[in-house]
Amino acid sequence: MTVFAQCGSRKGGVSGGIVTEALRTNIISGAILSPANEGPAELDDLIAACRQANAQAELMIDPQLYVSVLSGARETHLAEHGWFPAKTLKPASFTLRETQRIVRTSLDWQYQRGVSTIIAPSIPITAMDRDPYAQIAYMMAEEACAHHDDKKRKEPLLISLIVREDALQRTDSVREFVDRLRGLDPAPAGVYLIVERLNPGYTPVFEERALANLLWCCHVLGNLDGLRVVLGYTDMIGILAQAAGADASACGWHQKLRYFHRQSWMPSTGGGKARPRYTSSPLFDSLLLTPELESLDLAGLYPQVRSGTTFDAQRPQVGGWLPTTSTNHHWASIAKRTGAIRAVGTPAQRLDAIEQQLVQALKLGVSIENKNIPFENRRPAGHLESWRHALKMHRDAIKI
Repeated sequence: MTVFAQCGSRKGGVSGGIVTEALRTNIISGAILSPANEGPAELDDLIAACRQANAQAELMIDPQLYVSVLSGARETHLAEHGWFPAKTLKPASFTLRETQRIVRTSLDWQYQRGVSTIIAPSIPITAMDRDPYAQIAYMMAEEACAHHDDKKRKEPLLISLIVREDALQRTDSVREFVDRLRGLDPAPAGVYLIVERLNPGYTPVFEERALANLLWCCHVLGNLDGLRVVLGYTDMIGILAQAAGADASACGWHQKLRYFHRQSWMPSTGGGKARPRYTSSPLFDSLLLTPELESLDLAGLYPQVRSGTTFDAQRPQVGGWLPTTSTNHHWASIAKRTGAIRAVGTPAQRLDAIEQQLVQALKLGVSIENKNIPFENRRPAGHLESWRHALKMHRDAIKI
């Protein structure tokens, strides 16, 4: 079980102690903290509270430098942290000297926070072979490794890779760029990997080639090179990624903390309250309490779609399924699946195990569809057909 909380805004009915309570009860293994949502004093207080809740928890801070290249981004606490750039950055802003300054000050700032693991700053890549930001991202990774080595720090360093979903479709450029990262000397302890999704909605659908190449990255960096791969802003796809070789995945309480999309960082006029959902690990899906889960229960199928955590012995009811409870259940559901996968021995056996789980989920989806149970804007478990195809593409590529 390696599931982290991806921290963010605690508005919308989420308890202020949601992270510390989940750490105290070992629902999650650690947290990736968000300086965008915490001022300097509040961030240090949160780190101290997490340490008090669970002294063994792994804590890290996402530097969130990617926000600095988004024109028109909403106001956050980032500029209050001293090292963060005060203005929007363009490719020309990243001179060698300025790139070194940003990386070094970001790492030095994290050293002072007392976190377990250091995350290097980086910026989004839209095309690995022709985007100017791709070279800048590589320079940042290189500088982070050198600076961390010079400082002789004991904390492990994760370099960052933030890549757009469609960039992952280009297999040759993905492998060429990852091979460059594999050659870093001194080497990092691992990679903090974020996929920028193209669809701003809350959907498990993932383009097949892009997903296959994401799994390849997890396998090569994790299984072959022995690096830690930590996936940020990753919902239930993190189960598949951990089966492929990732060490951990992170997601938060709001839907915007479960997938990364730049629209989340833009000013918002607000919107309707998110409808309550239930995480069904047997379906690898997040179900609306009404009408989806309610209809499944009426058809006698709740036991088949139940995740089997301490939070869902009885079918959740609208009004009683609070955001904090829903989030803890979500984390526990993912942790239960990843724990079972990680208990399996070899990489090939882990892929066999996840493939069998996908087959079972697809069969369950067919039985639900045959009963004409309504799912909004999608077929039950329909996304798993592309997940399974992507897994096959991945296995064909690595020949296991």
